[in-house]
Amino acid sequence: MEKKRITILPHQFKDNDYFLLKFNYDESLVSIARSLGCRWVVSEQGWAIYRSIENLNSVVRAFSEISIVDTSKIGINSFEETSERSFEQVPEEYSNVLIRKGYTEEVISIYRSLFREFINHFSGRKLKEIGPDEILEYVENQVKVKKITGKTLAQLVKAINLYYGDVLKRKKLKYPFEEVEKEKSAKNEVSEKELKQMLRVTKNLKHKAMMSLLHSTELQRSDLIDLKKKDVDLKASQIKLKTTEDKEDKTVLIEPDTNKLLKRYLDLYKPQSWLFEGVNGNKYANSSILSMLRRASFKAGLDKEVPKSKRNPESETNWGS
Repeated sequence: MEKKRITILPHQFKDNDYFLLKFNYDESLVSIARSLGCRWVVSEQGWAIYRSIENLNSVVRAFSEISIVDTSKIGINSFEETSERSFEQVPEEYSNVLIRKGYTEEVISIYRSLFREFINHFSGRKLKEIGPDEILEYVENQVKVKKITGKTLAQLVKAINLYYGDVLKRKKLKYPFEEVEKEKSAKNEVSEKELKQMLRVTKNLKHKAMMSLLHSTELQRSDLIDLKKKDVDLKASQIKLKTTEDKEDKTVLIEPDTNKLLKRYLDLYKPQSWLFEGVNGNKYANSSILSMLRRASFKAGLDKEVPKSKRNPESETNWGS
């Protein structure tokens, strides 16, 4: 896997000094940044974390396997200038478990990064000597100090359990996720104000139209890519949604603002068959819509998880599946 590039810049806010991490959108990098307690700064389009040697150590350590971290902009040409000690490494048997489970390279990099931070927190200790109470205290500290929640918290617990449960065959850590999931579900609902933020940072008119249509109707992403141009009646402000053969077609109403956006899109793009065409006029890919929504959410500085499917209802947003 080719290494990504992260640049660390100096940043100030309310007389406090921060490191600002800048990188091209990448889900694994975003997950790691969140796990470190970094916060998205919309105006700077970067991730901020308090400036300290400890945090700089954590950033370089967490991203070391999948990224080249450029510290020259903060006056450090060689990271060894700041490093107080060598980093503890992830055990080989841990990596073997991840590979056997068939995780993608991106997922493996996230779990290894999270577990590496855990190991270095207990530097000098044998992993098998760390008890359940200490592990739970570590997780709770990450929640309290770094404010991690939802998906990032679940990934952290999973990363630790993969070692203690799958390698050492110990009882897996149980964390009270019920309240976390309730909070997460509420957070994932995209408001009108947040939609406007996402539309504002999105330049592509086709993407704007897709986003607005998904948000303002009951359409799912799978419905959206199945729509034909002939299914849309802008004069009547409605869409005829094809259903199964034994049921009548459904009528979906289009809100005025979305209707105007769709008209602008149709006038400019002039699709032939599908309402939203992909490459060479082919059907648009669901995965492409998913990537577009995630990128827009990221650029708008929203902490929204866009789910891949409806198999996990608690993680749903109003983007559909």
